[in-house]
Amino acid sequence: MAIELKTLLHNLTPGTKKRVEAAKARWNAPVRDALRNETGLRLNSPDKNGRASGDPLAIPIHITDAIPEPILNIKFDDKEQWAIVLRKYRRELVALQRSSTAIDALFRVVLQKRKGDEFLGKSIPDLPAVEEIADRMLQEAGKCDPVGDILKKVNGDVLGAYWFKAIRDPKVAEAHPERQDGKIHLYWAVIGFVAQMLNLDTEALAVVVLAHELAHAYTHLGADIDGVRWSGTALSESQLEVTEGLAQYYTARVCERLQDKAPAVHAAYEELLKHQPDAYKTHEA
Repeated sequence: MAIELKTLLHNLTPGTKKRVEAAKARWNAPVRDALRNETGLRLNSPDKNGRASGDPLAIPIHITDAIPEPILNIKFDDKEQWAIVLRKYRRELVALQRSSTAIDALFRVVLQKRKGDEFLGKSIPDLPAVEEIADRMLQEAGKCDPVGDILKKVNGDVLGAYWFKAIRDPKVAEAHPERQDGKIHLYWAVIGFVAQMLNLDTEALAVVVLAHELAHAYTHLGADIDGVRWSGTALSESQLEVTEGLAQYYTARVCERLQDKAPAVHAAYEELLKHQPDAYKTHEA
């Protein structure tokens, strides 16, 4: 029986949203500093001639409970569900796999002591069998890639979104007040689910998504040292490979800059990249 992705998103570990919020609060300023240094661009509002004025542009970042429309109807079959269950506990399975040999040695040492039988009853648990089970479960979990399936099916905004163009139609704008220039959404539930499936730190993945969406903002609205900016319309109407390639390039650079202070962020970027569609890899060409 198939299960919907939105059902899985509604059953995440408690506290996931708070972890994404904490990542935003801690890393928003450092990520923006890194982007300014990497791009040489500043977010200042344009004057009547389109050049940057002295007024700073606000780029609000919302941690939203919403689930992106393109993934609302994604479902997983029985085989994929099994992999998702196992991936959820992959960290524990890896720890069990790695520690079983050492624990087995510890039990043998304990049994040699005078009070050892009080703890173990003169028997050693069958740890090799447990290790084998953990290994089999990890292999089974690796047979499916639910994250890759989601990202490649949608090939667009899933973890976060930056709105390139404000909606001009008043009726549409009223129905979608969130879609405005210079506004970022971080979908905390999707970030938490993907982090869980890829065995990543939730905060670290949230920083990667934050950097990616802010990179969109800087390449869209940022002005160079002469106050000149790329036409927002031209960028927003460019091919996906262009907009995502630019954002991914600067995301990679930001993650490298944060390597010393937050090595888990760069690791999260590298792991996520393995599962993303081709448009998100054009910067590597």
